[in-house]
Amino acid sequence: RRSRRELNLKRYYFDVARFDAKVFETEQSLNKTLKKVRKASEITTENDSYRKYIDILISKCPVEEYNAIPYGDGNIEIEYNKLALLHEKLMREDHYVKMYRSLFKHSVHQAIRCEDILNSKGNGEWEIKWTLKEARTNALAKFLNAIEYIWLCYVEARVYQLLCVVMAALSIIIVWSELLFSACTLVGIDLSIFSRFIRAISQAPPFILQILIFLPVIYIAWCAYSSLFQLRLFNYYHIVPHHMSDSNSLLFSAAYLCRLTAPMAYNFMQMSHYTNTAFVVVMGNLDIDFESSADDSGSSVSSLFQTFFPVLLLPFILMTLFDVYSKILGLLRIKRFQFTDDFNHSLIEDGQEI
Repeated sequence: RRSRRELNLKRYYFDVARFDAKVFETEQSLNKTLKKVRKASEITTENDSYRKYIDILISKCPVEEYNAIPYGDGNIEIEYNKLALLHEKLMREDHYVKMYRSLFKHSVHQAIRCEDILNSKGNGEWEIKWTLKEARTNALAKFLNAIEYIWLCYVEARVYQLLCVVMAALSIIIVWSELLFSACTLVGIDLSIFSRFIRAISQAPPFILQILIFLPVIYIAWCAYSSLFQLRLFNYYHIVPHHMSDSNSLLFSAAYLCRLTAPMAYNFMQMSHYTNTAFVVVMGNLDIDFESSADDSGSSVSSLFQTFFPVLLLPFILMTLFDVYSKILGLLRIKRFQFTDDFNHSLIEDGQEI
């Protein structure tokens, strides 16, 4: 996806129009809330016991937007719980306005940057004509411009394509080892690629050995953490770039990151068939154990569970591979960009006009 700049430009157009609509929607909602705050201030005298809470509300309002409101509007009761709800709504809507403004600005900059690169490709000057960036004027300007031009117009896409092949191969190896890491005990053959790879390089110097083992582990961590960052649970959890995530989302993300680390490390050791490590000594055995009072039925159930439970990942892997989730969202008429050549939406044209 990253290697196809024309397709990414369509995505930026889509995001520009989508975030522009969100900015307008959230600004209208914030304006109504500010009118309620203004109304509460107008009907509350200086000697009123609730005046200090009204002043707190006013201090949390964006100054320019609040001063632009000539008079208050809306029905509001001056009670502690009502003011608390109004304060919570004000803080939430002010955050959404700032968040969507930031996302809109970022999408506009990315769209213009992408346009500049596409328009400069093949211009014969070996230089990208930037719209928003100042031209270099130092002694190495021509050299740096040429390097930048070659990288962005010709090399970057090939690097992404190469990384795509490498990551696809790693993903296949991980899925294979994940599905079969417990089944190896049934057939008596080591089918895990990670296990065979680590044993093949076991005589390598310790530093080289750690680097080669660290690479697949960091890839697994990157896949898990990046998926968590892209997850969205309505308006409760949503990680937003440019430091615009709210406190609930950050706490939710931090909690799950902490919970993922140990199981992820143990899972890699299971795929590698190395369970007698210092990690297991400290953390203990993380296998699921079904207790049973009848002879060894509990241990047999636990063994079967460890063997066949990873197979349940297969349907979700296939759904991700064939992009079933996007197709379902499309059937539900949910606005979402699809990375296909035939995808077309009115928001793309709107974003281009903006």
